Amino acid sequence: MDIDLRPGSQLKEEFIGLFNTSALGSREKYNRIIADSSQPIKDNIDWWAENVSSRNTYACPLFHHICCLEFLENLAKTHTKISSIVVDSLELSELITLHYSSVFDSPEIIYKSSFKFQLKKALSSIYYEWFFLIRVCRLIVARIFLKKTSFEKKDYIFIDTFISYDYKDEDRWYGSFWDSLNTEQKKEIFFVPTSADQGILKYLKTLISTKNSKKMVLFKEEFLHLKDIFYAYLHKFRRHHVNIGESYLGHIKTSKLVKECMLENRDVYSTFEAFLTYAFIKNISKTDINVRLAIDWFEGHPIDKMWNLGFYRFFQSTSRLAYETFRSFPYYLSTYPIPTEISSKVVPNDFAVQGESCKRFLKEFCPNLNVKSVPAFKNQYLWDAAASNDPNNLNILVAFPISISASVEILDLLISSFSLSEIDYQFTLKTHPTISVETITSSLSTQLPANFVFSSERSFSKLIRASSLLITEASSVCLESLALGIPVIIMQSSRGLTYDPIPDDIPQNLYRRCSSSDSLKESIYYFTNLSESQKLRNNELGDEIRANYFEPITSEGIFRFLN
Repeated sequence: MDIDLRPGSQLKEEFIGLFNTSALGSREKYNRIIADSSQPIKDNIDWWAENVSSRNTYACPLFHHICCLEFLENLAKTHTKISSIVVDSLELSELITLHYSSVFDSPEIIYKSSFKFQLKKALSSIYYEWFFLIRVCRLIVARIFLKKTSFEKKDYIFIDTFISYDYKDEDRWYGSFWDSLNTEQKKEIFFVPTSADQGILKYLKTLISTKNSKKMVLFKEEFLHLKDIFYAYLHKFRRHHVNIGESYLGHIKTSKLVKECMLENRDVYSTFEAFLTYAFIKNISKTDINVRLAIDWFEGHPIDKMWNLGFYRFFQSTSRLAYETFRSFPYYLSTYPIPTEISSKVVPNDFAVQGESCKRFLKEFCPNLNVKSVPAFKNQYLWDAAASNDPNNLNILVAFPISISASVEILDLLISSFSLSEIDYQFTLKTHPTISVETITSSLSTQLPANFVFSSERSFSKLIRASSLLITEASSVCLESLALGIPVIIMQSSRGLTYDPIPDDIPQNLYRRCSSSDSLKESIYYFTNLSESQKLRNNELGDEIRANYFEPITSEGIFRFLN
């Protein structure tokens, strides 16, 4: 039997469960590897600006590699005959050869990466030059079109956020937060955005669009210098001299595997932006501004690490608060703080979540973490209007994940199952904000049937309230749907890990996990033919979920957030 363990490769059905079970058992071991790697370099910003140290499992393959080793360890116990094992990491192939060749009777260990990956790896060095040029140009544009902000003699609150030229009229990150503030609160808040647009023209449009904003927006470029951009660029060379600590997975030494992931950084943008965030905080600390509170939009990425480290080092009297909207993805480990990060000051001691039941997830690896509940600013719509109660509603919302391959896999399966269905199901398709419709349709194996329609509506709240069922893979919107009493189908990936977002305390009659055409068909038919009593019960369960996982916006809740 051949096994392809490259990310995105399709596992045989009999291995999918074992791989995910192995992954769950690898989480703490992976955290320990990062902690041990960090030990001698806890004060090194070149380390904390990396995706490997952030434990961002979307941007760095290290966790996948660790899962592969753990999977092979568990597979060995089943006495399965293996003829070949394919991986896309040279260091991983050497570890498998060293530790598992004899276990599986000398299978062929094949190091083979995709052409796309090889091209990206070959161009990775050029990315540093590209981002250097882009940020120099953005600095020039900012100098021309921005007037440097002056500060009054008062205490300010800095709020980390993101901005995009095509989202200028809405706040995808903090929702109704701004509109819920009183006049005095608005006067003390500066939003500090990271621009999601890399192009110079789009960046210019963003600058122009904010000139008429009622919010106080502080662009990092106002306080950045050419030397800061140059320092970020030189990380390209400094990273080779970062001496990580020794780490082990059981008896397997993993240090070279960690180093490999670091040197093949697949997300140079995040690393570059992390350095500039740190430089911005350092530079603005030289003014006479007083920042009483720095709020981080927290996902545990390098930008978050350097935001918190910067305020710790240069604004020592400033309180640091991480605001994390709900993500119960067990494999998205950057969102779960670990003790090493706290002691290194790259995450704050204080966290805020959007509901009481969210606390336990954040504290999984840090039981003593100080976590408070604050309003769910993005989800006010959950209290505003009920979902459709039309008994004949056959509209199904399909919310695609950030993974293009997973999105295409889901859509292909739906088309093959329901394009010729006798029932008039209507599938409304919503892409992830970072993925275009064309990217998905160009990869489809067939044409899009008439009952499958991509929606241009950006508001998830409008789309879900008009639907009777949600189908997705890895998306935080699952919990929002369940809070409205609308059932959810989670598509389990056959191409590695399934980032399942459903908390373990949610009643299982509200959702199902599917991995095949037959289970998908059966589940859709079941949820679209619920009795009135079942729908009523789902609504009651939805109310319970909303009460536990989403705190409504109140003046008291806002005060708790800002103080």
